[in-house]
Amino acid sequence: MLTVLHMFDLQLIFKTDSDDVFSYLINSYSSSSYTCKTDVSIYVVISTSDFDEEMSIDTITVDGPHLSLYGRGVRGGADAISKRAWCEVPRRCASGPQMRELLDILILFLATRSGRVPLHASAIVLDGTAIVLAGRSGAGKSTLALAAARAGLALLTDDTVYIQTSPRLTLWGLKRPLHVFASDAPFAEGPLRLRAGRWKKAVEVPRHVGRAQRAILCVLDRGEDVTLSPVAADDATAVLTAALEPGFDHFRAELPAALGALAADGAWRLTLSDDPAEAVALLRRTFADGRRAAG
Repeated sequence: MLTVLHMFDLQLIFKTDSDDVFSYLINSYSSSSYTCKTDVSIYVVISTSDFDEEMSIDTITVDGPHLSLYGRGVRGGADAISKRAWCEVPRRCASGPQMRELLDILILFLATRSGRVPLHASAIVLDGTAIVLAGRSGAGKSTLALAAARAGLALLTDDTVYIQTSPRLTLWGLKRPLHVFASDAPFAEGPLRLRAGRWKKAVEVPRHVGRAQRAILCVLDRGEDVTLSPVAADDATAVLTAALEPGFDHFRAELPAALGALAADGAWRLTLSDDPAEAVALLRRTFADGRRAAG
C-alpha cells in the first residue's frame, strides 16, 4: 500500500505491507491543512514482522548523512542524500507511542536535512505569532507551554521548533503530547513515559497550530521575579549555541542563520519565577496587538 502525506511543506511517501500501519500513518501525519508547495519528497518503506513482543529502540547511530537504529524487534535506517528511510517493526506494534517514536526519528532526521533546522525550544502562538521560548533542558519550556495551554493559547510545540528560512521564514511544530514532570501537572491526566532517562507525564495538547510565519525569540532564564527585557540578537544566538545538547549539536553550522532569522526584530530575555502563569500573562501583555520589536 502506498500513501502520500504532507509535513513541514515536505511530501511524505509511505509504502507499507500492513493495514494497521496504513491507518496509523493517516491519523499521525496527515494533520496539515497547508498546501504543499515543494518538490522535495521523503520516501519511507515500513515492513512488519511476526516478532511477538513489545519493541524497543536500543541504539541510534548517526554517521554524517546516514542514520541507523536497532533494538528488540526493530531495525531501520535513513539516508539524507537519497531522502529515503526504511524500518521493520513487529506487526503487533504497528500503532501507538513506540511506532510514533520510531517514525518521528526517521522522518525528522530527513526533514532536518532538508532545510528545517531544529531548535530546542517550545513555542506558543499569540495573535498568529509564534513566541519561541528557547533554553536548555530544565529551563522551563514545557511547564511554560503547559501554562499557556491552560490559559487558552495554542501551542506550536513544547520541545523542538523546526525553522525554515527559505523562501520565507516559517516555523513548524508537530502535534505531540506535552511531556512534563507529574509534580508540575497534578491536575492533568496522562500516562507516564520515559523521556531522556526521566519519567514524565504525557499531556494531550488542547489547541495546536502546525505552522507560523511570524516569530518572536525569547531566551529563558531563572530568577525570583518574572521579567522581560530586550537582548541583542547576536547575544541571544551566542547563548543558545554555546552548549548544544546531543542531537542539536549536529546543526551547529545552521543554527546561527536560523536564529538570526527568528531575531530579525530583536530578541528578548524572559526570566521565569516559580509560577509559569505569571510569565504567560506578561507575554500576553507585551506582545498583544502586534507589538513585537525588541528595540
